Amino acid sequence: MTNDNLEKDNTNWNSLISDFERLGGVANNIYQKFGNNGRGIFRVNNERKANIFTPASLLIPINQIKYINGEVTISSNSNYGRRIQNFFNYYQKYFSWGGGGKEESEELEACLKILSYEVKKLINQYYLEDIYSRQKGDWEEIVFKGFINARRVKFKKNSVIAPIWELVNHNNSSNEYVTCKDGLGTPEYKAGDGELTFYYGDSSPIKRFLNYGFVTADKIIFSLPFKLPINSSETILECKGKYLNPSRKLQPKVNKDTIIIDGMPLIDQNYKPLPIGYLNQIMRLTGLDNDSDVEDIHKSILTINNAMRQNLLDLLIPTFSDKANLLAKAIEYELELINSENIE
Repeated sequence: MTNDNLEKDNTNWNSLISDFERLGGVANNIYQKFGNNGRGIFRVNNERKANIFTPASLLIPINQIKYINGEVTISSNSNYGRRIQNFFNYYQKYFSWGGGGKEESEELEACLKILSYEVKKLINQYYLEDIYSRQKGDWEEIVFKGFINARRVKFKKNSVIAPIWELVNHNNSSNEYVTCKDGLGTPEYKAGDGELTFYYGDSSPIKRFLNYGFVTADKIIFSLPFKLPINSSETILECKGKYLNPSRKLQPKVNKDTIIIDGMPLIDQNYKPLPIGYLNQIMRLTGLDNDSDVEDIHKSILTINNAMRQNLLDLLIPTFSDKANLLAKAIEYELELINSENIE
């Protein structure tokens, strides 16, 4: 959608927002337009505060959303009333899926589709994404699923789409979004100019690209899968390479002489002691805290991760599209973070 068309569609924006607010939503001093990050949300009046709140009644579970005849709609078999169905379908047709979301999703999926076999194999092997499984089936359904997966958010253990709220773009320097018992909100934006953004949550540049199709300078990266002997002991530390919340309770599994963890933070520039603290906790929980030098272990893990990412980058370059160049940029950024730790 061109900027002119988007500005024209803003004549319908007020009608959309009126319906949103009648259904319990809050959309204070906002409108949609193109900015440096593509489509985004901005203040109508820069001298006033702004915020968005999407109530639980408008958080539509993804299993209630269908792709029918080229349009994204609420399933006709759902329990949602006509007013909510009409609002959501109109919103998708003109401001989300039909307002550029389809094209964004299709561009990312097309980039992933033409990656070489070797690159796809490594991405799968590193537990970043199973592109072959992701792209099985009808192409339009693949694009639709990519669109939904990039916009879904967890609310009370359900994956949902949050109309209006989900139009806000990500920024690493912004505050996190707000989860309440009765809905999802943005931070309250003070008076000022520029685009309204919030922080989507911890991820790494590579994973964020695979999920959303853009690259940001994330401050935390996670380890890829590895198996590593712990110093002179016969114990193996095995990491599955999953992305997780570093603050959650650690539950390493011990299988004979192998310690198995789902994942671990590799580098966190917001809190640099985190990776070493994480390893220390693993050693304490498994009774190896007196036998292991966690700093040496961390350096070994960094070296392994550096080699894996460099291998992926070497296979990806030379690239053949702007989107693939973004993937290369994400890998390069993660390598810069790892090398900033001065590994040998």
